[in-house]
Parts: sequence; structure tokens; C-alpha cells
Amino acid sequence: MEVLSEKNYTFGRFEFDAERLVLYHDGTLVKEVEKRSLQVLSVLLSRAGDPVSHEEIIGIVWSDNPHGATSTRVNQYISRLRKTLAALDPEKTYIETLIGRGYSFVHEVSRCPEPVVRETAAGDPAEDRGSVPPNRRRYTWLYMVVAVVALAAITAGYWKYGRTDDVEEIKRVVKESQMYESLVLYRSPEDFKEEMLDRYWLSENDGQANFDRGRIRQAVKKLITEGRYYGEQSECTIFEFDKVEVGKNRDVATVRTFEKWSLDDITKETNASKKRIVGPYFVDYILRKVNGRWMIEKSSTARTVRPVPQLQMLELTRGERSEWLINVFGSDLEARTLYFEIQGVDCTRTRPCRIDNHSLRERSIISSDSVINIPVELAPGEYQIFARNGDSAPSGPLTFNIP
Repeated sequence: MEVLSEKNYTFGRFEFDAERLVLYHDGTLVKEVEKRSLQVLSVLLSRAGDPVSHEEIIGIVWSDNPHGATSTRVNQYISRLRKTLAALDPEKTYIETLIGRGYSFVHEVSRCPEPVVRETAAGDPAEDRGSVPPNRRRYTWLYMVVAVVALAAITAGYWKYGRTDDVEEIKRVVKESQMYESLVLYRSPEDFKEEMLDRYWLSENDGQANFDRGRIRQAVKKLITEGRYYGEQSECTIFEFDKVEVGKNRDVATVRTFEKWSLDDITKETNASKKRIVGPYFVDYILRKVNGRWMIEKSSTARTVRPVPQLQMLELTRGERSEWLINVFGSDLEARTLYFEIQGVDCTRTRPCRIDNHSLRERSIISSDSVINIPVELAPGEYQIFARNGDSAPSGPLTFNIP
């Protein structure tokens, strides 16, 4: 016999133990749903019937490490939850999307105030509700084994990913170094001095390689030779950490970032400014700890090949004042790089109207198969909308009319 915790919910043909993160359907354990999805489910059930925003879910589920947790990540786990529940109970709707607000668990939910005893093996006699099996002591050894395994896993994670203070310092060094290089050094390349690199990059005597210092020297030399520099409008538009792993001895680390830059490339002779978008791409770094400081030894850039988004259906709704809202549905929509182009009355083929990724992140709800609340202000007429993931080829168009 097994005793479920007091944090026990029932909905439809499901039972959920929020303390142990265990989901049952018709009394059978549901094994194909991962822990993070169950944590999201726990939040929704605790607020059943009420709207729960992406920020609230992130604040609870990712409270230990909110870095990298985005509304897109939440959408992914919500989508997996929906698929799991629909596969077992396809006739009911459990989770509803509230456009611009988040999600709500809309099915009736009951809570069990007392522990519930569940039969776990065929033929076990039923116990009185809330009682503890008399032979529970024989499971004590199992709890001890589980505790030892858990401790070993925590220890392994400690050595694999490093202590929190190391990880945060490594992130700081990597991010500040890239901002310093492109937004400080390259704005005034003639003022470059070798010791300026000592802030973040290994010197000739500290490491086995000096790849980045050589690369920066060449970049500075090229800018000076061509009479160019980066203007004040240069900025980093995306800088996200995909991984940070610290070696067992805590003296070497590997990092992967996802980056995108908007560069204001200025030619001194004519003072002409040319805007360039660089990325998005992944960058891999190797760092070493020297005299207590994390320093960059090497980096390498890998340009990502973006999938072409697919658009299948479009909905048009009235927004505020002259604004309209578009909902699109499809597949292969990448929240970090997605943007839209519109052609029609106000938007020519050579100068299409553009809804950039930043605007989508601020105003819309983005998932891999839908974008809800795309804001547009267009004159009446017929239009076509295309989607791109970064520098991917455009999707096929969807046609819509502004009345």
C-alpha cells in the first residue's frame, strides 16, 4: 500500500500528488510526462479556475534558476501537458490559453484534505483511509538507498556544473567581454592597447592558446586599415546562455551562448553608416581560472541553420483603436528569432512592413506552433504575411483583408 500526500488533486479521471509530482490516470501511473511539466501542472491546479501568467509560473517552477526560463519554455511544457492529457482523455479540455494573460486550468478540480491510501500491487489488502501500513518499517532500507542515490546525484551535479558563484562569475566574464569588445574597443580602434585585453582574455603566458587575443588584434587592424568603426547605435539584441559547465577541478569551464548583434558600421571618410545584423548564432567558449580569476582562452562561432517556418492558418481580430491583432498557426516557429513581413496596400514588395522579434516578444504569445496577438496598424485592403526564423527562407504566405 502507498500513502499519497495531503496535496492531492483529482480532476476528470486523473489524480495528482503535487508533493511527490506523480500523476495517475484511472489508478495507473502516467510515466511519459517529465518532472518540469508536472511542476507546471501543480501551479495550474493550485490556482484552478484563475488566470496564471507566464511570469508567475516561471517564478515558482524556475525559482532556483530563472535564467533562460522564458514564456516560450513555459509554452512548450504546457503543450506537452496538453498532449499527455488529451492522449488519455481526448474528450475534455483541461488547460485554456488566455490571450495576453497566460493560462487557466478550466476543468473542475477536487482536493483531498486527508492522505489517500492507494493500492499499489494486485492482491494487497485495503487499509483504512489515512492509516499507515503496519509493515512500513520494512521499506526503511529503501528510503535510505534512495537518499544515498539522491545525494550522489547532487554531488555529481555539483562537480559537473560547478558552484553557483563560479557559474555566475563565468557568465559575467563572458557577457561583459563580448559587450566590451564590440561596443567599446571597436568604437575607437585607434586607441587600442594590448593591455586592454587583460580584463577578460588570457595573456600569452597564462594559457595554452591565445586565439581570441589574436582574433581581436586582426579585427582592430582591419577596422583601422579600412577606415571604419562601430557607431553608437551598435547593440547586442540577443545574448542567452545555452550551457555553462565547470570541470571537476573547477579550473576550466565550457560555455555556449546564443547571440545576435545589430552593428552600426561607419566609414570615416564619408561618415556613412551601414546597419548590419550579425547572427543569430551559437558561440562556444573555453575559460580557465588563473590566480582566482576566470579568463577566456578561446571561442568559436557556429552559424545556425534556421528551419523555414510553416504557416497554416490565420485569424484576424479587432484590437484597440486603429490596431488589429493577428493570430497565426503553423509549425517550426522559433521564438528567439521569429519575425514577420507583410506585403500589401501599405507595404510594398521592396519595402515590406516588418514586425520584428523584439515587438513579438513584448506583445505576443509565441510557441512553436502559434503566435497570438501580433499587433498591426494597416489601411483597409488585402495583404499577405510571411514568417522568417532569423535569416531563414520565408514561409509560404497567408492572405488576409483589413476591412
